[in-house]
Amino acid sequence: MPRGAQPGERRGGRAKGTPNRTPSQKVQDLAVKVAKAEARAKAKVIIEPLEHKLAKDALDWGMQYCMRRAAFCRPALPGEPRNPNEDEAEHLKWLGLMGEFAKALLPFQSPKFTAIAIQMPAAESKKQPELDPREQLWQTYLGMRRRGELAREAAPAPEAKVSDAAPASEPVPVKEDDADGVAA
Repeated sequence: MPRGAQPGERRGGRAKGTPNRTPSQKVQDLAVKVAKAEARAKAKVIIEPLEHKLAKDALDWGMQYCMRRAAFCRPALPGEPRNPNEDEAEHLKWLGLMGEFAKALLPFQSPKFTAIAIQMPAAESKKQPELDPREQLWQTYLGMRRRGELAREAAPAPEAKVSDAAPASEPVPVKEDDADGVAA
């Protein structure tokens, strides 16, 4: 099959009998194309930030949009010229929405510090729970008494050598202790 046109054959181009376009038709067609492009650009500004973005980026965009809208209808402060678009209710509405976006965006921008529980390794967790130090001492004392390591009566103290430097003194009376560490 040969490629290309046969001699005398015409392919493509304008069909016979089609009138030329006038400059006014060209201007109209161009105006329609411009209007369509502007409409797409406006739609793209609204939709584009939300396409293929992370959630934090979409939230940030929404917060910025609400902030601009709130600034647009902000009431004038004392000493400022009057804002022609002033609407306090609308301003408060956009500020509230901006706050909602900011609240949702906060965990993405600032870390939240929380207490972290540290678990004991499995080997340590099987041990008996820690006793109060006094209770532990009392249990040790009772165990030593049961094994006979402690006598019920005090053993006489070994005879101390009397030196010239240390004068003999009277024995100090000892108060009885009820095993809680406080003398009665």
